[in-house]
Amino acid sequence: MNVHIKDRRNAVIENAIQSIADGEILIPKDDFKYYDERVIATGIANICRLCKECNDNHNENCVIALTRRALELSSTWAGAFNEKG
Repeated sequence: MNVHIKDRRNAVIENAIQSIADGEILIPKDDFKYYDERVIATGIANICRLCKECNDNHNENCVIALTRRALELSSTWAGAFNEKG
């Protein structure tokens, strides 16, 4: 990665919102449309990779953890949809 791109990436990361207070209450619990389970699984895998690479102190309201929980919830809905046919 060239130096300019790396500097821009670091600047974006430093200025980005990294936590949302009480963010889990903002995730819809019963308002999901159908999503392809393979797409959700890929998204969860990518989010877990980002979480593993993160060097910040982890908390349950970080945007990465909130995104993972939203994807996991949509995966639950997709699984229930597939079972009903």
